Amino acid sequence: MLVIIARKQICIGELLCEKFVFQLVIRQRDQNILNLQGQILVLQNNPLENMADARHLSVLIMIVLVLAKTKPYIG
Repeated sequence: MLVIIARKQICIGELLCEKFVFQLVIRQRDQNILNLQGQILVLQNNPLENMADARHLSVLIMIVLVLAKTKPYIG
């Protein structure tokens, strides 16, 4: 009887850990979405006339760095 209760408590503990990790993943995903939406808004309000122009290279590098951190969606 005590063994069964102990196993159930272990399972509950594991489920709580998984739930916590899942919540962290969701929070990080939501933060990434907000960051990307903000960057899109900035780019829409400040359109680049010439993407190959050297003065915009720093902006393009920042975009590449942010997008590189974002994991692709795997359906």
